[in-house]
Amino acid sequence: MNVEAIARRFPDRDELMQRLPDRDDVSRLLSWRRGRPRSEDLLSAVGLFGMGLLIGAGLALLFAPRSGRELRKQMSDRMEGARSSLGDHFERRQGSASRSTSGQPGVA
Repeated sequence: MNVEAIARRFPDRDELMQRLPDRDDVSRLLSWRRGRPRSEDLLSAVGLFGMGLLIGAGLALLFAPRSGRELRKQMSDRMEGARSSLGDHFERRQGSASRSTSGQPGVA
């Protein structure tokens, strides 16, 4: 509906404003309660987000182009690679930290 059609249907601005839904109407429509603590809204939103993540992950597994055995093997290989990469990273960091403090007096 364009502006001219609205203006023809409701020539009186006050009449138009009275017919528009107010805040309480929208709240009831969306099943929100006024005065409800924001923490409840946040928990609901987090719950819905988590549910969406689970559903999306399930659908991704259902429509994956690999069999379950292949997918588990690939995920296991990736996790092992990440674990070994992290271990190497920490060993390098620990070695560089011990080299940088070994020449300082009073540092063991």
